[in-house]
Amino acid sequence: MDQLNPLTQFFKAVEKDQRSSITPIGISAALLQFRTAAGYTNPIKVTGMKL
Repeated sequence: MDQLNPLTQFFKAVEKDQRSSITPIGISAALLQFRTAAGYTNPIKVTGMKL
């Protein structure tokens, strides 16, 4: 359950911010999920993406 807490907090904050659009929300959510999967390391390193 603790693993989902940062993502849940993120989406609660986004709901209140009318300035956000789908692109930055999606990128931010993906980076947050990536950081969570990496064990909350800071900073995270992203080098590429396979589609």
